[in-house]
Parts: sequence; structure tokens; C-alpha cells
Amino acid sequence: MKLSLERYLFTALKWIIPGVFFEAVFCALYFTGIIESAICGIVCVGYPLIIIPGIYYLIMFFVFKKKCENFTPSEGVIVNWEAGFFRPTGAVIVKVDDKEYSTSAYFNQDDAKEMVGKTVTYAIIDETLFIYEIIS
Repeated sequence: MKLSLERYLFTALKWIIPGVFFEAVFCALYFTGIIESAICGIVCVGYPLIIIPGIYYLIMFFVFKKKCENFTPSEGVIVNWEAGFFRPTGAVIVKVDDKEYSTSAYFNQDDAKEMVGKTVTYAIIDETLFIYEIIS
């Protein structure tokens, strides 16, 4: 599987699986009457909002899976990285014709830092950098 597809799927599952598990536990405790706390009820209702990033990455997995088949990958060098919205995440950047394109923030920041200077095969899909594989 292509590197970006793997990262989209892994990130989606990283958000969705714990979210669904904790949601099920809280709802079971609340609705069976074991915990009659208002906080537990609020968590039951509000926690699905927390898995929205996971849903986004899952949708993007399927979108890019279809789109990446129609692109011929180019070869380039990762020139920089940037921090993501959530603290430990990061994205990598490739410069093409004096314009910078970045991936979504699905890498760990340490991994993104280590990727700077590496050669990759990539495609620019909808103004987003899509990495097929790391060559060196």
C-alpha cells in the first residue's frame, strides 16, 4: 500500500477505535444505571464529536485511494516539515516549481523531521502532497 494511504488509514483507526470503545463503555455504564452522573451523560452525547478527525481521515483514505490510481508519480525531495494542529503530529513538504505542497498532518513530528532530505515518489492531488514511497 502507498505510504500516504497507510498513514490515512492508520490515523483514522487511531481516532475511531478508542473513540468507539470509550463511547460504548460510557453509554453502557450510563444507560444501565451503574453510573448516574450528568458528566457520563454529557460524554455519551458529546464524545462522538471527538472522533470527527478519524472520520475525516477515513473518508480521505477512500478519496485518495481512488484518485491516486490515475496519477503518475514524480520523484522529489522533502524540503521541510511542519507541525500539525494536534501536538505530536506533523506534515512533510515538497517544493515543486517554487511552490510548496504538504501532506496532511498524519506523521509523528519526529518521523516528519527525519524525512527531511529524503527522496520520495509523490503526486500532487487536489493541492495536497500524496507520497507513494520513500526511495532513500
